Amino acid sequence: MPKGVTGESKKDKAAKVSTARTLWVPAVNNHGVGKWAFLEIIDPWNAKNDIRAALQKGQDEQAGELEK
Repeated sequence: MPKGVTGESKKDKAAKVSTARTLWVPAVNNHGVGKWAFLEIIDPWNAKNDIRAALQKGQDEQAGELEK
């Protein structure tokens, strides 16, 4: 589920990305409402591949945690 969408480069975008990645996602994950991750789509034409790669990475990480 997208948290935010921007179509242009804005000077505050880096701060928003950093905040989402380092504060928002960990806070949601610590709240106990499932496992969330942050994905920034840079190229809308490659969004499908980026999303698939992120989902695969999440599955691989989850499988690694289960093997412990």
